[in-house]
Amino acid sequence: MKRIMNRLLPLLVLPLAFAACDDSSFDPTRSSGTMSIMLTDAPGDFEHAIVTIDRIELLGEGQPVILRDEPVTVDLLELQNEVMVLVGETPVPGGSYSELRLIISDGLIAVEQADGSLRVYSSSDEFAASEGFTSSGRLQMPSFAQTGIKIKLPDSEAVVEGDDNAVLIDFNVAQSFGHQAGFSGMWVMHPVIHASSFSSTGSIRLSVVIPDSVTLPVVNDVQVTPGMLSAMLDRDGDMIPVLLTDADSDGTWEATFRFLPPGSWNVGLGLVGNMVVTTDPALPLSFTVVSGQTASSTLTLTSAGLQD
Repeated sequence: MKRIMNRLLPLLVLPLAFAACDDSSFDPTRSSGTMSIMLTDAPGDFEHAIVTIDRIELLGEGQPVILRDEPVTVDLLELQNEVMVLVGETPVPGGSYSELRLIISDGLIAVEQADGSLRVYSSSDEFAASEGFTSSGRLQMPSFAQTGIKIKLPDSEAVVEGDDNAVLIDFNVAQSFGHQAGFSGMWVMHPVIHASSFSSTGSIRLSVVIPDSVTLPVVNDVQVTPGMLSAMLDRDGDMIPVLLTDADSDGTWEATFRFLPPGSWNVGLGLVGNMVVTTDPALPLSFTVVSGQTASSTLTLTSAGLQD
């Protein structure tokens, strides 16, 4: 059963480290700038997906610029629809750079079984224990602690000059972990990570209106309330939920999806049990996300009931 994450985390600013470089990437005609690295997650069918990132490097033609060398351990599933700041406005010599490299020393996934129990696959028994788990099997991480994982920067190049260069890296959990062929009980990590300009992302805001004439049903002896419903974003077949909220108590319930690459996206509603609704306009809604903008739409429930 897929884990549904509705908890949003605050933005975290983490300690940074910087080492100057003396390489051919440096361009003395360009003024020094800064770089920020934010981490987010596309979801997968896991209860936990925990990784330890030991170091982050910025690569050009010469020696790497170390953006961060203090290890951080993070559960990627706590970053759905949110970001963690891994590197914040760290000084970087002016010049052109092509890639980031992440050194990942440990990893762990927890997968829910048919009977509701968890099976945990980790890079080591010690790492599982440090995170409060008992390992059920091994998670293979081929040389990521030594050679690391290289991530192409947006448009294959970042020119650092003056202002901050903010990059969003999206760690796609759904595509990054899989069964090791021919080895029962073993999983392998092949990270799928994409980088985009943080300023190029956009948002979707769905507003839901429930008129007084529409009464939400009772499901399993529980009265359904609007706050129990979710907006559901279709992201390459993975449904990302965000609970509806009415922060200003004006009777309109809203959900916002952040940090989305430009393009077309479909949004539906997550209901409770065997609940069914009709809406105006009909679901799913199609949104076009544009860089730096929020695409908005209002949905009105015209009826609500239970499926026979």
